Amino acid sequence: MKRKCAFLMCIFAPIFVLATGCSSSGDPVVTLSDMIPLSNEVVGWEEDLDAERNQPGPQTADCIIREAGDTEDCADDWINGAISDFVATGGWVAIGREAYKKDTWKLDLHINEMSTPATNQEVYDTFSTKLQWTDIPLAAGETSARIGSTPSYWETHATKDKYFVELILIPECDDGCEDAIKEFTAAVLNKIP
Repeated sequence: MKRKCAFLMCIFAPIFVLATGCSSSGDPVVTLSDMIPLSNEVVGWEEDLDAERNQPGPQTADCIIREAGDTEDCADDWINGAISDFVATGGWVAIGREAYKKDTWKLDLHINEMSTPATNQEVYDTFSTKLQWTDIPLAAGETSARIGSTPSYWETHATKDKYFVELILIPECDDGCEDAIKEFTAAVLNKIP
């Protein structure tokens, strides 16, 4: 009887997931697109439809790429240059990205899905010398988070499970930018299960 029940679970669990959008534990399945905030989901931030770096979509992620050579929805030059460190680990799965604006600020969001938390941490460590980083505490269950800036932009990196979150906020400013990018980073991390 136990074998019969186990066999039936193997057959019907995937059907349940597909039909309900839930995992076998009953939790909703969260996709990479679901992790990318919609316009005004983070108060005041809208999808930047005018950005050259953005191909507008209907309230979904601007670009989801599942293979390193798959650039159908994204500019070849961006993909070929920006994800090489992720792909080099051998654990890169996909990237989701979106462009946002708020007043005069522009923000780019990139969420890289890696195969494991270990390959995710490997990429995080690779970028440790990119800027002068300051660790930041965010209460979203991430394993690592940091913020850095240059004279022209602010940037955050955060990892949560197998997801590497990168945000770039331009232009550099003294008044409110640091808090704004930290808030947006926390909002994204809260959407990642």
